[in-house]
Amino acid sequence: MSRFHSVPSPYTVSRAGDLLHFTNEYTSWTHDLSQGGELVAAVVKYGSGENILRAPQRLSLGLMEAGYHQYATCNARARKFILDEEGGHPRLRVWQILQDEQGQVLPEVEVEHSVTYYPWGYGKHHVRLLVNKKIDTIGQCQVGSFYCTPDFDILAVREALVLQGNRCGVNSVQRWQPLLHGKARGDTYLSAYLPASVLLFSRGMEGIELALGDDLHTWDNFGTRFAGRQQTYINFNSGKKAYEVRICPLDCYHAGQSIEGEYNFNFRMTLPFVRPNITPLRPCASGIFYHHRGFEGRWPTREEVAAWQQAGVTLMRLHNDGDSFDNGIFWRDAAYPPYPPAEMAKMEEFLAQANAAGIAVAPYFSCKEYHPEAAGFAEHSQEWARLVDAGDTMIFNYYRNGVFGAQMCLQSGWMQKRKDTIDEVLRKHAFRGVYYDWCTGSECVHDAHAKVRHWDNDKLLELLEWSHQRVGEAGEVYLHLTGTPNLAAENLASLVLTEESGYGLITPLMFTPHVHFVNNAPRQICNMLGTVANPDNNRRLMLCALLHHATISTKEQQFLDFYREPWMQNLSQYRRHTAPGEGKCQTGDENVGMALYWNEQQALAVFVNISSETVSTDWQAAAGKLPDNAIPQQSLEGKITLKPLELQTKVIKL
Repeated sequence: MSRFHSVPSPYTVSRAGDLLHFTNEYTSWTHDLSQGGELVAAVVKYGSGENILRAPQRLSLGLMEAGYHQYATCNARARKFILDEEGGHPRLRVWQILQDEQGQVLPEVEVEHSVTYYPWGYGKHHVRLLVNKKIDTIGQCQVGSFYCTPDFDILAVREALVLQGNRCGVNSVQRWQPLLHGKARGDTYLSAYLPASVLLFSRGMEGIELALGDDLHTWDNFGTRFAGRQQTYINFNSGKKAYEVRICPLDCYHAGQSIEGEYNFNFRMTLPFVRPNITPLRPCASGIFYHHRGFEGRWPTREEVAAWQQAGVTLMRLHNDGDSFDNGIFWRDAAYPPYPPAEMAKMEEFLAQANAAGIAVAPYFSCKEYHPEAAGFAEHSQEWARLVDAGDTMIFNYYRNGVFGAQMCLQSGWMQKRKDTIDEVLRKHAFRGVYYDWCTGSECVHDAHAKVRHWDNDKLLELLEWSHQRVGEAGEVYLHLTGTPNLAAENLASLVLTEESGYGLITPLMFTPHVHFVNNAPRQICNMLGTVANPDNNRRLMLCALLHHATISTKEQQFLDFYREPWMQNLSQYRRHTAPGEGKCQTGDENVGMALYWNEQQALAVFVNISSETVSTDWQAAAGKLPDNAIPQQSLEGKITLKPLELQTKVIKL
């Protein structure tokens, strides 16, 4: 199997009349000076290659005048602009006015908008709104709102903590919402609170993400002291034939609201680094220890490392953050050295064997957890802790016989402490990458970090970019992102782990859309079979994950043997892939799953039977729905017979 490594792709800027283009290897962003300098185009080169946006992005104010009288930045030409650099990255600064569609300017209001483009696919926007004379008829304010292609089929909103199912958890996606292209009311997402981030995407194709900046408090209490008067509105707009994404610090038609003075908003827009060909499968990248052999026998033998190498394994993780053997010997988060001298010697011997076999080993690091026995915890933990309620104590994550650690916030001194502890491990040992758990932005209200409500999503990305540079371009950045999609993070990842949640039935439709995502990094599934694990269910899980172009995180021999199939090592010759549930290929039996890979020369159909019976069924791929439409036939179809738990492939010349 191939390794996979990302490299940063800096943006260059060019001008064509009023259009300013910021372009790198994978994406381009375009601003139009005639429309306030606002963002008017976002293109993923190896996605559709077409503009995702259907109207200019905007800031607008809605004054209450028998409905909202809207004044928007995109309705007037930018007053002036400057192209320069920030930290070596291209930056656009524009000065804007607010104007309605009839050309009437809203007096005494100015906007300064800057955006800097960074080499991992995103632009960081800062919007400064100056209201020089009090407006006491304010009903709505939109910041960063946009309209995008109706072709997107999934919406993933990471909601504010007030809406999360677990108050001590992270800002995660509670529901992966199917988008129905305006054909049903299920398209609508509506909330009286702003999200942490909004992501719309087409599986296997492309997407776009807006994430609020770390200073969440700047979005609160705009025009009012009451909570719950914001609005997030996402719906199909029939007039523009697009999905409308409205981000409103205020949307409430109510008396007693006013604005005056200076307001600042930060947000990030990101496009995926969709690769020109399908990313490789990466088995098995699991934890290295054999726990069933007991503490003394847990380290892999030289023969086992050789078996991993023969199976095509190129990455494993040293994952030992809990006291699995009740003996106090485990790697405490942010502690060093992790083990007594005898265990350190075993670790060194193992790393030498793995490196000789061409297998990178990444140690486990939690981006957020600090173990109470680690150096500095007593002195700094309360100061650095993530708090979800003002005045509360820190939140501990518990293990069955102890704790993993207390949750920290990267907006504090924990950021430098975490960098220092990671750097110490990488300096002293022959690890060739990092594995990050709790790799997510988390909402916090600790007033020692920032004013009131904030999160650390931008700080997390800073940590990831530092990590990529620290391990080098050949090093591994292995990220666990269950429930927390993050396009910029995944653009730089060498492997993404997801689906750490209990399974229902094992079926071709069992996974979230985060598994077959947007072809910006290889993907892997947590093995959560637990008590139902047996050879048949193991195979069912492998078959279902394979349909979604993902591997399973385990080193069990059955799994190692499965991924040795030669054709699995050549999937990067294909340009596109579609998985079950995406409406592009289907079978006549729910127990038979189908996936399709294709390029301009041929297609590869993959069929699996997850039942315990032989099944014969029809299959069909709708060529007209396939991106690039390289297949001349209107549809590909046929019949297939599969034995119990059988996998078959069929090459179709085009």
